[in-house]
Amino acid sequence: MPAADRAAAWLRDAIARGDFPAGAWLPAERDLVEQIGVGRPAIREAIAALLREGILERRPGGRPRIASWAAGSYGRPSTAAAGRFVVAAVIPQPPTYTIAHAIQAGLSRALNGSNRRPSLLVYDSYLAGPLDPALGVHPEIEAFHRAETEGAQGVVVWACGADGAEETLLRMQRSGIAVVFVDHRPKSLAFDFVGVENRSGVRAAVEHLHALGHRRIAYLSHPDRVSAVVEREEGYTEALHDLGHRADPAMLYRGGRSLAVRAREALEQFMAHPTPPTAVVSVNDLHAFEVIGAAQERGLKVPDDLSVVGFDDAEQFSPHPSVLTTVRQPFREIGYRAGELLLRRISEPSSPNVVRIHTLLAPTLSVRTTTARPH
Repeated sequence: MPAADRAAAWLRDAIARGDFPAGAWLPAERDLVEQIGVGRPAIREAIAALLREGILERRPGGRPRIASWAAGSYGRPSTAAAGRFVVAAVIPQPPTYTIAHAIQAGLSRALNGSNRRPSLLVYDSYLAGPLDPALGVHPEIEAFHRAETEGAQGVVVWACGADGAEETLLRMQRSGIAVVFVDHRPKSLAFDFVGVENRSGVRAAVEHLHALGHRRIAYLSHPDRVSAVVEREEGYTEALHDLGHRADPAMLYRGGRSLAVRAREALEQFMAHPTPPTAVVSVNDLHAFEVIGAAQERGLKVPDDLSVVGFDDAEQFSPHPSVLTTVRQPFREIGYRAGELLLRRISEPSSPNVVRIHTLLAPTLSVRTTTARPH
């Protein structure tokens, strides 16, 4: 085992035993060199790995401390979890988006159909803004550790992309915990995944607009380059190409960190074009509604002056009449399939050579009142 890995394993075991209390400083490097028997470079690499995993935390300019959750519990199920069949869901749940609840409903249906009827622990990994270093571990990382401590035998993950999250999940997977991703998959293909055919969904949106007579179709994307975002962009450019149109870089926008600002900036860019678009496809419904608001601020009418299409169909869960033309994701089915796959993985003996399963469901286009023929 490389020296850095040996040092990291030694530190994990010591923290799990409770040798270092929660919130305590990690011993100085020279002391760790003497205790573990490796050089300082290896110690520094090991500390960096445990910081990424959230086992250690460090404020700017400070020494590493033992994370509050870790000491005496790392890698051990709690006493309350002993003998229980526990499954966890780590899913961001922003207050204005109900999609997470639909995924959880599907997951619960799959778990309730199991003979063992596992307990479902739900952790909200949503983070509204940049993480304050003083707060310590990212809520996504902490959620993984809490699930592990509670004895979860499997975890369904809608990833937020916290630094070190994938490494933490890989370590959990190697320890025998089943992991299934939903919505978007990590760059590494080491995990099972349930999602939708993003490319075909956006293609359907572009083809719908083209059939209405739109020839200048813009696309509002997202700066995060997760698989779902990238695939939807690719579906947009592929659809234009197949319909005989060139993808104009000025008709694609992926900048800005704030949602409302992003939509306004995108519309400004699109409308400054010598031949402005008559339609906009958005990466999701939240962006689509912001585009509609930005268009109204400019005095544009939707769909008379600008047709708008979203992706997700969050309105399918609204008690009010739906208005947005959008690509519908079957969120309850995604949750159900993820639950089935998770139960299958838990029941199977673990193997380093297991073939990971990617399940892609077909999205459908819901045509409503935000698209019409161009004037």
